[in-house]
Amino acid sequence: MKDLQVYLISDQPTRQRENCLGVLHSLGLKVKTCLSVASISDQYQADKACCILAYMRVSDYLGIDIHRTIIKQGIGAPVIILSEAADVPLAVTAIKQGAFDVLPWPISDDELQDAIMQAVEMDKQRIKHEKARDELLNRLGELTKREKEILQLVVDGLSSSQIAFKLVRSEKTVKLHRAHIMKKLKCDSAHELVHRMIKLEFDLNHIDEI
Repeated sequence: MKDLQVYLISDQPTRQRENCLGVLHSLGLKVKTCLSVASISDQYQADKACCILAYMRVSDYLGIDIHRTIIKQGIGAPVIILSEAADVPLAVTAIKQGAFDVLPWPISDDELQDAIMQAVEMDKQRIKHEKARDELLNRLGELTKREKEILQLVVDGLSSSQIAFKLVRSEKTVKLHRAHIMKKLKCDSAHELVHRMIKLEFDLNHIDEI
């Protein structure tokens, strides 16, 4: 748990907040406290895996509203909501709308630790996914207009001869373009490229518009 980053959103009375912080620190966590939902954006670092802990009620916000507000601020870290009162319908709604989990408070150290570790691991995967997507997007941006046009046809499943016929070009020229495209995108084959694009959630119908 050492060096795992957690943001705690809480406007609870000082004693209650300190009790929660004490538990988090005892688990070896790095904790940043935010007294309001809006203030988290001032401390949040998007490139560092973390999770956000928020009480079910913070000022005029309920758990569902907290999560919505965090998303609107462009923060993608998983949110764990802590609830001091059993409210099953509200908990179910919060999870359906994207909260990572809703936990009762107080909770055992082991359960809290497991939830935080799972949330941070998910955030690591999110950061890895976004980094890979941004890298491929940047490479796609380096393609020429003609290369993008040919790439779209490759992604559509056309062979080099079919692309040559459609664009009224020689097959040799098309193959040369394809080789340049694969080199720029650092892929060994069209199959690998399509697989990567699907995994990174690209719209395969509009590659030529990137």
